[in-house]
Amino acid sequence: YRLVITQDAGCSATSDPVTVTVVPDPTVTVVADLNQICESGIATINATVSGGNGPSSYQWQQFNGTSWDNISGANSAIFNSAPLAVGSYDYRVVITQDAGCSVTSSTVTITVVPDPVVEVSAVDPSVCDGGTATLNVTVTGGTGSTTYQWQFNNLGDWEDILGETSDSYTTDALAIGSYQYRVLISQSEGCDITSTTATVTVVPDPTVTISASNTNLCEGGSAILTAIVSGGNGTTAYQWEFNDPASDWEDKPGATNASYNTGVLNVDTYEYRVRVTQDAGCEASSPSSIITVVPDPTVSVVAEDNEICEGGTVTIDASVSGGTGTILYQWQFNDPVDGWQNITGETSASYTTTALALGNYQYRVEVTQNSGCEVISETINISVVAGPVVTIAVNDL
Repeated sequence: YRLVITQDAGCSATSDPVTVTVVPDPTVTVVADLNQICESGIATINATVSGGNGPSSYQWQQFNGTSWDNISGANSAIFNSAPLAVGSYDYRVVITQDAGCSVTSSTVTITVVPDPVVEVSAVDPSVCDGGTATLNVTVTGGTGSTTYQWQFNNLGDWEDILGETSDSYTTDALAIGSYQYRVLISQSEGCDITSTTATVTVVPDPTVTISASNTNLCEGGSAILTAIVSGGNGTTAYQWEFNDPASDWEDKPGATNASYNTGVLNVDTYEYRVRVTQDAGCEASSPSSIITVVPDPTVSVVAEDNEICEGGTVTIDASVSGGTGTILYQWQFNDPVDGWQNITGETSASYTTTALALGNYQYRVEVTQNSGCEVISETINISVVAGPVVTIAVNDL
């Protein structure tokens, strides 16, 4: 463009040319650092302007549901919201430059969700001295990738556990006492939460002893061993062991109950123990229980007289040697019809028959002691004969 000036006769002038350049309107892109954040988080949105002409002025706006409102003081390329409650928020920016240069951005929607919920659980909240505890965390809700930081309570001060940044944490071996742990959770903007406290209690190891039905047996006997457990924590598992002189302690296959039956034993000495396990670190072995197996006892019987007269009685004595344990006696007689029968009440080392009629009688004694200790005596035969006949003759004087 130029300007021509004219005045009175002969007066005129022409200006230098002026060039006016018209460029396209500017463009603007808006990008949120995070389109989804947690309650009380702050949204950050960046505006990038290209094209147009002249310095850019910014005016951020928020949609109120029916119209767009200018946000007071929001006049820079970067917009930071106030802390936001749960809900959905729409923002845009209006850019103005030189005359005619203006543009309104597209809408950026920010969604605000509730904070995440975090639960911490211990696989075993109570373990034994020297055991370890594994803690697991479950996170629901919130938004974005989750990061973890485990902490422990050191005399009232919560301290980060170096390197423990996963959703599971296994403690070091713990001494007797009580320990507290928690985890810090971080996600997107505003999505930070601290878990409740998980307490791990460490108790002394269990103790275990063995009660044996008999520790001294006879050949062919068996013993029942019972484990008595106290202390520790959790369900008890059992493993019975046998001391093999050739190869030291060995597990007895299948012997995993609180009681163990040795089965039939031969003459020898046997050594058993039980190993118990419970929760992490809870383990103990009992003192050994020694079972001694001796030969069966022997018994001999002697009658004071093997032949008596009708109506008489006879006493039979039993003599026991060997075996082990308290001796129990049971006298028997051989019934011609029913065979050997116990004689009621006759349970001492000596037996005196009732008055016997003419005939032959057989007696024996059964001796029992501890498990497997049993023997039956040889048979005693008693003959009952008629009494003598006395005749008196009178001689004539």
